[in-house]
Amino acid sequence: MKFNVSEVFYSIQGEGPEAGIPMVFLRFSGCNLRCSWGDLLCDTPYASWQPETNLLDLKTVASLVSEASSECRRIVLTGGEPTIQNNLEELCRFFVNRGYRLSIETAGSGPIPESVSTVVLSPKLSDSIPSDISAKTMHTRNRLKFYEFVPRGDQRVYLKFVIGPDTDMKEVDQIITDLAVNPDHIYFMPLGSTEKELAENSRRCWQEALKRGYRYSGRLHIHTWGNCRGY
Repeated sequence: MKFNVSEVFYSIQGEGPEAGIPMVFLRFSGCNLRCSWGDLLCDTPYASWQPETNLLDLKTVASLVSEASSECRRIVLTGGEPTIQNNLEELCRFFVNRGYRLSIETAGSGPIPESVSTVVLSPKLSDSIPSDISAKTMHTRNRLKFYEFVPRGDQRVYLKFVIGPDTDMKEVDQIITDLAVNPDHIYFMPLGSTEKELAENSRRCWQEALKRGYRYSGRLHIHTWGNCRGY
């Protein structure tokens, strides 16, 4: 049982419902999406567009988590797209049985593990479709799979929408209606992986969140460290 692990590090969650909380980040490599917003690609291309290969067994993963922080009992599974990892439920149970609380950051393009406590679902909207033909084909095939894998009304689910200049808010509103998510579990976050890009998109994101009574999420790690690995 091997897992393709990009990196393991201890940091403060910078976005979404658990922002500000210290966590161990377990980032998997590999993704069945190819997000692109014009000239902006996914902010972790080393785990998505150009995925690294680093296959580790569960014992090694557990050791890396412990080395990152021997005290922290919160792990966030992220990527890439963590749900495409084989045997992910077994990994989750392993950590839960040892007293860890697990969250997952996902686009919902694979099965959601039952053992995670918090599901931060970031649906990939039509403004994320790349122009490259092969990438576009894969992205289009997989980006709406959250309708298959995320149960309607699941109270573990928090929605985190990336809002950019070309985001179709009718599309956002429809997904919210379809998934019947608690309004207090809905976050709008500006597109961007630099302070400049976040500033350019924050005003619209702020206004759209305010209009609907939803929550606004910044990206604390970007403001503090930039788009730097390990934070």
